[in-house]
Amino acid sequence: MILALPAWAQSVPPEAQRTVEFYVQHPSLRSRVNSACLNDPGHLRNAADCWNAHNADLQATARETHRMAGDTSNPDTQAYWDKRPNERKFKVNICKNMPIDHQIKAGCGPAQKSMLTAQQRGS
Repeated sequence: MILALPAWAQSVPPEAQRTVEFYVQHPSLRSRVNSACLNDPGHLRNAADCWNAHNADLQATARETHRMAGDTSNPDTQAYWDKRPNERKFKVNICKNMPIDHQIKAGCGPAQKSMLTAQQRGS
């Protein structure tokens, strides 16, 4: 049996390679995936692509906001999250609801480490 895939899906890497960063770099595909996920949350709620595309939206928005403010630091570092306690709390709360493999792909580690360090310092 041969399945016909939509044109946009034919040039896309396999799902395992579609990380948060991939979706940050591919906004039109991210938009299509987010639309599909929102249209069928009953079946797609736990799909890695849905989590990754959604988190890419959050990350792209945060990056653009910081870029416009003149801040180009890397959100994949603990230092980034150390400077942004409110965003960090939001990111960590989102990550809590993800399966571990999705947390890894979504880049939750630096925010979680920053939160742990802040808790240990009492701040």
